[in-house]
Amino acid sequence: THTQARYSLPPVIKAFRSLYPQVRLVLNQGTPDEIVAMLHSGEADIGIASEQLINDPSLAAFSYYRWHHSVIVPEHHPLTQEPVITLEMLNAEPLITYRQGITGRSRLDRAFQAVGMSPDITLSAQDSDVIKTYVELGLGVGIVADMSFDPVRDKGLVRLNAEHLFEANTVWLGLKKGQLQRNYAWKFIQLCNTELSLDDIKDKVFSDNDEAVIDYQI
Repeated sequence: THTQARYSLPPVIKAFRSLYPQVRLVLNQGTPDEIVAMLHSGEADIGIASEQLINDPSLAAFSYYRWHHSVIVPEHHPLTQEPVITLEMLNAEPLITYRQGITGRSRLDRAFQAVGMSPDITLSAQDSDVIKTYVELGLGVGIVADMSFDPVRDKGLVRLNAEHLFEANTVWLGLKKGQLQRNYAWKFIQLCNTELSLDDIKDKVFSDNDEAVIDYQI
C-alpha cells in the first residue's frame, strides 16, 4: 500500500539494493484486495498489506511490524491542550482519514461504532501526505498511521497519541504458497523481518505443497 511504499520500505529497499544491485524492483501500489489479486495472478512476487494476506489460505504470510493510528492537528488547535484525546472529542470534529479498505480504516470505524458514534469524515484519501495537506489547511482533524508523521518534515502539525482509542495494526508480508522464488526474494523477506530464518520462510511457503519442496531441493 502507499503507506508501506512511502514510509516503511525505504530503508529495506536501500539495504536490498546494496546486496543485489542488479535486481530491478517494481513497486505496484494498491489496496489490500488488489495486492492479493496481484499475488494470485503472478503480477507480484511479494505482497505487503494488512489482514487480507493472513485470511487467504493460499498465501504464506509473515508479520512485518505493528503500528497505531495517530491524531494530527495544526499547531494551536484546541485539542493540543487536552491531556488525553477521547472519541467524544474526535466525534465533535470534522475528520480527515483513509478511505475504506486501506491503512486500518476498518479499525477506526469499529471504534466509533462500538460506542454508538457516527463521526463526520469530511474527506478520505489513500495517501497520508494528502491527508496531512488538508489538515494543514485547517479543513479537519487528521487520523493517520503513526509512522507517516515526522516532526521535522511536518512542521506546523502536531501529533497526538491515539493508541488508547484504536486497535493496533499489523502489516504482513505475503507470498503465494508453493511458488518457487529466487534467493533474493527470500532475502527481501528477511530484511523486513530479521527474526525470520530462511528455513522459517521456506517451511511456511511450501508447507502445503510437498511436490514444490521436492522440486526446490532438486
